[in-house]
Amino acid sequence: EKSHYNIIFCRNTLIYFSKEMQYRMSENLRYQLKDKGYLFCGPSENLELISDKFKIIDPKGIYMKA
Repeated sequence: EKSHYNIIFCRNTLIYFSKEMQYRMSENLRYQLKDKGYLFCGPSENLELISDKFKIIDPKGIYMKA
């Protein structure tokens, strides 16, 4: 059984990949989070443009699993 996390830090990583890969990575990160878990990204990474499965908590890169 896989562990699920309350918080995942993935700062300034997604910006180096294509939009398709960013989406796939966001899906994998989402799967690893517990319900209402937090994903911390870099301020230049905008998950709203990639996936609708995260709720923005802070525009500086903090998201919650929706």
